[in-house]
Amino acid sequence: MYILAIESSCDETSASVVEHTEAGFKIKSNIIASQVDIHRLYGGVVPEIASRAHIEAISRIPYEALECAGVGLSDIELIAVTANPGLIGALLVGVNFAKGLALSVSRVVSAISTATSRSKAYPSGAVRPSSRKARRGVISSLAKTKASFPFCRRARHTPVPV
Repeated sequence: MYILAIESSCDETSASVVEHTEAGFKIKSNIIASQVDIHRLYGGVVPEIASRAHIEAISRIPYEALECAGVGLSDIELIAVTANPGLIGALLVGVNFAKGLALSVSRVVSAISTATSRSKAYPSGAVRPSSRKARRGVISSLAKTKASFPFCRRARHTPVPV
């Protein structure tokens, strides 16, 4: 099973393709469009500028992740997307792109809360694991639930901002 994960909660647009097998999870690709240079001019993240940069990047980053992973959109069984917390304009770009993409290929969308996924990935007081380990924790919780199109699978306490 392949999962396409889309993230746009703040100042980077990213997409990853993860393969889930009986043996575990393998990150096949991780493509990031950074906005650091844009926001450096202002001394921090400007929400409106971030949202506009996400709009420019969102239509190419997931396809680059698919190409880099060597899989097609038809191979993807689940589309995961960051739904909160984050900059509302930036989140709406990612969530709406994921919903549209899922609708076009009859796939399930899973809304992910970055706060919930981080807390599930490592227990309180534990040393923070690498990003890869944190993503595995989120994906592991997704793979254990069942849903079918057109329903939206949600991580606990994850409202979709639409």
